[in-house]
Order: sequence, then C-alpha cells, then structure tokens
Amino acid sequence: MPLASRSMALMRDIVVIGGSAGSLDPLRKIVSAQPTSTKLSIFVVTHLMAASPSVMPRILAKAGNLPASHAVDGAEIVPGHIFVAPPDHHLLLHDGVMQIHRGPKINSHRPAIDPLFGSAADSYPGRVTAVLLSGMDADGFAGLLQVKARGGLAILQSPEDAEFPYMLEKAIDEVKPHLVLPAAEIGAALQELALERSMNEGPETHETPPTTFKERSPQEANDPWLNDKMPSPYSCPDCGGVLWEETGGQLFGYRCRVGHVYSYDALLASQTDSVERALWAGLRALEEKRSLLRRLAEQTHDRGLDRAAARFEHSAGDLEAPAELLRDFLMRRELYELPQRAPDNGEQAD
Repeated sequence: MPLASRSMALMRDIVVIGGSAGSLDPLRKIVSAQPTSTKLSIFVVTHLMAASPSVMPRILAKAGNLPASHAVDGAEIVPGHIFVAPPDHHLLLHDGVMQIHRGPKINSHRPAIDPLFGSAADSYPGRVTAVLLSGMDADGFAGLLQVKARGGLAILQSPEDAEFPYMLEKAIDEVKPHLVLPAAEIGAALQELALERSMNEGPETHETPPTTFKERSPQEANDPWLNDKMPSPYSCPDCGGVLWEETGGQLFGYRCRVGHVYSYDALLASQTDSVERALWAGLRALEEKRSLLRRLAEQTHDRGLDRAAARFEHSAGDLEAPAELLRDFLMRRELYELPQRAPDNGEQAD
C-alpha cells in the first residue's frame, strides 16, 4: 500500500536529508542509528559529479540496518528503506511515488537538495523532517523554509561537528531550525520525532515562501513576465539568459527563463568561475597570437624579407608583457576568494 494512504497520516515518517562536502560520515552515523523496524522512509541527496558512478546506496546499506538503493522514477515510496538520488538527476516526491528527472540545475547542482525538500513538504505537509548536513553553499535553505512552512521540522548538523560548517552557520541564522545536533544524535532524534504526531494539519504560516521546485506548468514556473518580475543586470552562468530576481534576502536569489536557479552565494561563485575561464581564454588567445607572429617572422625571414620579419617579431614582443601580466593575475588569491565564505573572526555583521 502506498505510503500516502497509510493510517498514520500525520506521523513524521518522511525524512529528507541533504548534504555536500563533508556529509558522508554524518550520513553513516544517522543511518546506523535506524532500527530494522523503523517506519521511516529516508531520502538522501548529496552533491555528486554528473559523470561519477554513485556507490552511496552500498555505503549506507553497510553503515546500518536498512536497505538502500538509488531512487527509480515512478517507484512507490515504502517505509524502512533509504532512497538515494542518482547522479545528474533531481529526486522529487509526489503522490506516494518518486520522480527522477534531469531538470535545470539548482545552485549549479543536479541532484540538488532544494527540489527534494520542497516537493516532500508540498506532498506531505506536517509529516516531513528535513536534515541539512555539512556543506559549502546555500542549497537546501529554500527547501528547509518550505518544510517549516508546511508544518514539518528542520534539523541541522551542529557547525562545531561539521567538517565544512559554513552552510550550517548561515542556515542557523537564516532558517531558524527546530534542532541543531551533532550527527551522532540526529539518528535517534529522527526515531523520537517519528513517534510524535504532527500538531499541524497544514502550514505553520499563512504564507508559503517562494519556491523553485514545486510542480507547475512550464509557463507558470519559467516565464518571469507572468510573475511580474523585473530582469536583473546579470546573466545565467548555465545558459547565458537573463536572470530575474526571485525574492529579496539571501536565500533564493535569481532564476532564468528556462529554470536555472542561483542563490546569491551560488551566483557569486559561478561568476568567479566565469571570470577565471574568461581570463584563461584571454591568455590562450594572447599566447596563440604571439606564437603565430613569431612563425610569420621566421617564414618572412627565410624568404629574405627582413623588414617584414622584424615587424612581426616586434609585434610578438609587444604581447609578452600583457601575457605575463595576465598570467600573474590568474595566480592571485584575490581572484578566487569568496567573501561570503570568509570567517568573520567574531565580528558582528552590519
């Protein structure tokens, strides 16, 4: 029988877990604490390279007592099982089944955390517990807010316990989670919370935060003009299209017409990558032009055209200083620093 039709309709039996860098060990600790008799259905998204084979289900199955497998499109959701998003595919929950698709990247990731959290919150209001683990960007923030707005619970791994605490430290301030726990304590907390019936039939708040992962028609979801949004001066790093600002604040950031989504942090990181690629391309073009000029200088010299050869050689020499300057700039640390990820040394933000 599908999970959605079971009698314990308001038990907190849907667990969604998201993590990035440094999340594997916390995941092992969480799943190792789950008994074979658990009624939880656990869904996991971690940021993966698209071309990398994922052995995450095997790792999680060995770490605990529950079977684990990659999620399959259209498969029924069952209790006592761990479902992992496959590489290069988003994982969503809808009407008692899983949906797997290669939709637009969210914060430069596919799979991304926000689509899983948000779709679970919409499909199972009051029944979802969302867990965010170690990582370095804002993927998962919007989904946590959606879970809270739909009567679910938000749990964060404590930053002191995380290998990469940046995302968690920011989420504590922005999301205001229900619990902040070391990874070793989260597994037991999930079991305790599963025994508590949700007191909310619907959202905690009257207004649901904007979301980029709810199932909507392409026209409703992707046409900014239909949503009265103003274009920003920025372009989408994925497709080059215009970005529209999704909402104020630091959580949702920007969205392009076809559906790529960037938080402010993710957009800044992508712009840094774009600047680096452009500078390397410029250096390559300078080096190729200098090489061609020198080749022409040799050829014209061999033909006895010394004055022409000298002009080619002089032009090649003029490019040495700009090329060296560009190469030196590419080596500078300042080019790659992301100020939003720098420690504040105890200083309070303005």
